[in-house]
Amino acid sequence: MIPRTDIQKQLNDVGITQWGVLTTDALKNEAQRLTAWLEAGHHADMDWMPRHAEKRVSPSDLWEGVQSVVVVAVNYFPGWEAGQGDDLKIARYALGKDYHKVIRRKLGKVLKALQAEHEGLEGRPFVDSAPLLEKALAVQAGLGWQGKHSLLITKEAGSWVMLGALFLNQAVDAYTSPHENTLESGHCGTCTRCITACPTEAIVSPTVVDSRRCIAYWTIENGDDALPDFIQDNQQDWGFGCDICQDVCPWNLKFSNVTEEPAFAPRAVLAHPNRAYFQSLSEAAFAQAFENSPLRRTGLRRIQRNIML
Repeated sequence: MIPRTDIQKQLNDVGITQWGVLTTDALKNEAQRLTAWLEAGHHADMDWMPRHAEKRVSPSDLWEGVQSVVVVAVNYFPGWEAGQGDDLKIARYALGKDYHKVIRRKLGKVLKALQAEHEGLEGRPFVDSAPLLEKALAVQAGLGWQGKHSLLITKEAGSWVMLGALFLNQAVDAYTSPHENTLESGHCGTCTRCITACPTEAIVSPTVVDSRRCIAYWTIENGDDALPDFIQDNQQDWGFGCDICQDVCPWNLKFSNVTEEPAFAPRAVLAHPNRAYFQSLSEAAFAQAFENSPLRRTGLRRIQRNIML
């Protein structure tokens, strides 16, 4: 059995201070909610969402032998002005290095250190790379609550956090309790700023986002040759992703603090981006300039599509 203090020490050593650890049945009540979201078509054409849906609510189906799930949240906030150009905006999570690699590397170091201390320990890190409901896990791990914009909100960094999970095949001596307050019990209260601020009305009910109306979905995930008119008419210069619902959240206004993680510092060309820069790029120049960047996944063609005047 692994002492919680061992996990805490190794996480602190890699700069992670927001974390919790759960048993594998933590998501047993999420299946109905996930099914309703998928049946409503809110996942748009992201076909991987309904694929293996049963694994999303069952860590033991995702990795046989798992007994404990360590959930972490890492602050990525680079500052209010970062990513905000005169004619182009980039979602703040994408301004620095790819969070998948940054957090997975940290969790890999934690696992290796724990394995050196605990015989027979095996594990697997996941960072938005497997069918796993990471936000729901984070709530159950006591890290925060799910805001009406659907994102996890923490009292340490607002909603400017990226999540990861480390599966372990051994039990821990003490598990985390769920967050003391859910959305319904009041942390967001009567506030609807995120809902009313969304220019495309993508937040169809508290915590429920319809991807078919979401600027972030259209500018990152969708591969059509052109954006639909209702997105172009309401895009507000967002060329990759969208932070509107986070920008207006009172919890972010209160709790945001600039990340201490150097990997999330904005690249120079993204600190204050502009359309002309991206319009002038070749594929080769883009690949070189955005190595190990979230923008690489979307690709230059889509980004240039997004910023067409």
